[in-house]
Parts: sequence; C-alpha cells; structure tokens
Amino acid sequence: AVVVCLVDGVVEVTGLGESPVWDETGGALWFVDIRGKKLHRWDARCGVDNCGSTGGSDDPRLRSFALPQMIGCVMLRAPSSSENEIGSGETVLVGMEDGVYVFDAESGQLGGRVLELPPADLLPPKRFNDGKPDASGRVWIGTVCHKKEPRLAKLYSSKRTTPSGQVLQDAQVDVTVSNGLGWSAFGDVFYFIDSPEKRIWAYDFDHSTGAITNRRELANCSLEHAPAAQPDGLCVDSEGHLWVAMYGGGCVIRYDGSTGAQLKRIDLPADRITCPTFGGADLDEMYVTSGNNGPESDGHHPGALFRITGLGVRGAAPFRAQI
Repeated sequence: AVVVCLVDGVVEVTGLGESPVWDETGGALWFVDIRGKKLHRWDARCGVDNCGSTGGSDDPRLRSFALPQMIGCVMLRAPSSSENEIGSGETVLVGMEDGVYVFDAESGQLGGRVLELPPADLLPPKRFNDGKPDASGRVWIGTVCHKKEPRLAKLYSSKRTTPSGQVLQDAQVDVTVSNGLGWSAFGDVFYFIDSPEKRIWAYDFDHSTGAITNRRELANCSLEHAPAAQPDGLCVDSEGHLWVAMYGGGCVIRYDGSTGAQLKRIDLPADRITCPTFGGADLDEMYVTSGNNGPESDGHHPGALFRITGLGVRGAAPFRAQI
C-alpha cells in the first residue's frame, strides 16, 4: 500500500479532523474539523496536480466552511423537500453540539435543525460525535460528554414520527466516547466502538426495525507499541472486514469482520489517526483524517488528510440519510 499526504495541515493545531465521507455523485470527500468548527470539501475532480506534502490548506481543491458550533460528523443526504430545505442544490447533514442540521453545499448556508439532542440528555453537557445513516436512511449518531464522564453518553437512531418529522431514540447503549460505527457487507451486523473500552462491539441488526441485539466483543484493539492508543472511526470493505483508525497509534488496522482477527496494519506519518473511508471513482482508495496537537507529539504531518492506494480491496458507497 502507498500512503500519500493529500492536504497537509488542513486541521490546525488543537484541531481534530474526523468523519470523512465520499460523495460519489460529486467526486468529492467531505470531512470535518471538530474543534476548529469547520466543514471541509475536497474536490477530487478539480484536476489540479497539487498532491503530496506540498499540498496545504490553500489547496484549490479544498473548500472550507466555518460553522457556529463544534461539528462531530457530516452525512450524505438523499434529495428531500422539507421545511428545512435551503437553496436548490446538494445538501448534507452536519451533527453539531445541539442537533443535526441541513447544510447547503453550494451556498455554504446552514439550514434548519432536523434532529435535536433529546432534552433529557442535555446534562451533563455533551455534543454529537460520529454518525452515519444506515441502508434504510435512518441516522445513527452518538454523543460524548465535554468532560468525558464515563458511560453518560448515548447512541441514538432516528425514528419518523410524522411525514415530515423525525426524533432520536435511545439505542440503549450507554457509552463514554461514542465513535466508529458501521454495518457488515450483508447488513445483518452492526459494529460500534466506545473508544476508551478499546474494543469493537458487534450486534445483530434488524434491517426492518433498526433494532440492535446480542452484543458481543469482536476484537480487542489494544496495541503493544502504543498502550495509550484507542480505536476511533471505522469503515467496512466489500469483503466484510473492518478498517479501524487508531488514535494515538499512528495506524489503520484491518480486522476480520467475523472473527476479529487482525489482518493488516498500515502506518501513517501522524499519531492521532481518527477515521478512514473508501472513495475514488472505483471506491478502491482510502482517505484518512487525523488530529493535530503539534509536530512534537503528532508525527510529521499532524492534522493532514491522507490517501492510501494499492489496498487490493474496495469499499461500498455510503448510505444517504432519508431526512
């Protein structure tokens, strides 16, 4: 495999790159800087040859949007005509501190809130973190407390209550730092990471109802070379195996989706690796985000956006939220 630094320093010092998602329609990668309160869109079809370590935050393929709150994730959205619609172009969903909002990709305008953090869960103070839609368009999104109080955060899934309205329902998974989530190639298993536990959990997934049951440990992600490292974001490839970013471990690890066995490890030139996703015209490239606490502690390219090629496996196009 070949690792390339696509955009160096896109996440500034103290920033936290996260939630990369490939938009096959636009040929672009969306990702966020949680602490920097920015949404980024990297255009792979721009045609500007500015790859490698010379690429920076002024890369002409990169568009950045400042938002009023910390933003935990970005999700693709199916075309919709709701009261929260803005403009006439493509919209995505952004999970921020107090809710999930519509964002217009063309105008850069933030629209209305379509899902709110349930009032009963406002204390202790928390924000939304990682989130993804499932194959039916439900939004799955978790939270993290600002002070990371143990097991007081939640994982939610959206439920339609009216033809134009949805609410978040508690998935009954008490967590500390709700992070990576995804589904097996056949859609019958749901994977979930609560980072401080250093484990990947698997659940039976009912596609028709969205219910998750039969929780079991798939893999222990503890690393001998980096004892403090924690699993962060994940994605699933076409063969049904998981790729997990190791925050503080400087790598992405591939785990067997059935047995949890470690299949491959790819090292990257940054320590705080946060989330991988598949993209590119053939979905055979991997894009990886990272955090940035400065070069002294985070390797040669802290806060960079990376691309990995030559993996010999493809991913699947991400699902779109029906909201």
